[in-house]
Amino acid sequence: MANPWFETVAEAQRRAKRRLPKGVYGALVAGSEKGLTAADNVAAFDEIGFAPHTAGLANDKRMGTTVMGQEVSLPVLISPTGVQAVHPDGEVAVARAAAARGVAIGLSSFASKPIEEVVAANPQTFFQMYWVGSREEMLARMERARRAGAVGMIATRVGPLMGAFDIFEIVATGKGAHAAMPNTGKDPMLFAAHAIGALQTIVARNLHPLEAGVVSVTQVHGGDTWNVIPEEVVLRGTARSFDGQVQDLIEHRIRTIVAGVAAMFEMSATVRYERRYPATVNAATETGHALAAASAVVGAANVDADPTPNMGSEDFAFMLNAKPGCYVWLGAGRGPQTPNVHNPHYDFNDDALPIGTSYWVTLVGQQLGV
Repeated sequence: MANPWFETVAEAQRRAKRRLPKGVYGALVAGSEKGLTAADNVAAFDEIGFAPHTAGLANDKRMGTTVMGQEVSLPVLISPTGVQAVHPDGEVAVARAAAARGVAIGLSSFASKPIEEVVAANPQTFFQMYWVGSREEMLARMERARRAGAVGMIATRVGPLMGAFDIFEIVATGKGAHAAMPNTGKDPMLFAAHAIGALQTIVARNLHPLEAGVVSVTQVHGGDTWNVIPEEVVLRGTARSFDGQVQDLIEHRIRTIVAGVAAMFEMSATVRYERRYPATVNAATETGHALAAASAVVGAANVDADPTPNMGSEDFAFMLNAKPGCYVWLGAGRGPQTPNVHNPHYDFNDDALPIGTSYWVTLVGQQLGV
């Protein structure tokens, strides 16, 4: 019978094609209801073939825990490093399994998956956010994460909210040949294979760790049949950033890498780089006005004044380049599985219309003093 919670140790080792050390797959502590002990947890997981991680607790140690001075009792606690090692979906897989059983889970602060994904898989998730300054802030973050994108939520922030949208096209020209005689040609497929990997070093090795950027190759075109090395390969993709200096660095490194890889394989390559949309950057004063209007409409508890920016792009960025202003996100979700925009199953939620309309009327009224 399949393990209803997670894959067993044996399954994990078969998938990894190697013997896993106990510290890797020992990722879960179950049954943390008050009164249960570490020994009870070990025994329970032994029955389903999974080695629990007891964090060095004595066998008679009770599994109740205190977070920010608040005593909590959770059926499952997750250690993210171990979970990620035994399952590609990490904490999300465990959260989904826990939700199927109708139980809450606890997650340590250094998670390998975005908080929003875990919350969507199990809305009852409890987060041990050790880095926050107070219990109130911790609870506020938990609530914002649970309700992110829901109808009745409005979010915006001072500074970058959405990314700049750049595109690039790389054309590598080699020398076509019969695939059985590659020595007679200059294979642009080799260029593509090396260039795609090398482009990922821009964000990984050229950007400061606290700066944000994305370089994604989204198209590869080359060749028409099985036995012919093509003369040309075309790569296309997008670059995203919040900062102009990062944008400059990404473009410069793309050009440098392409020239270097082409020289390595003795062929030519060109780069067409276009800056399509600037970053969406909100001004402080106007953002204050927007937050005031939002709070008046949906209540301060339903306003997120510090959402995580994303790398999607927005036409409104051109207006913000011309005049200071503020772009806001209006929640229109029906639940964790609501399809996002640009998804063929997206269906606009009409319930958001009165909220959005009220926001604009309130904003105008506040600014005009009426």
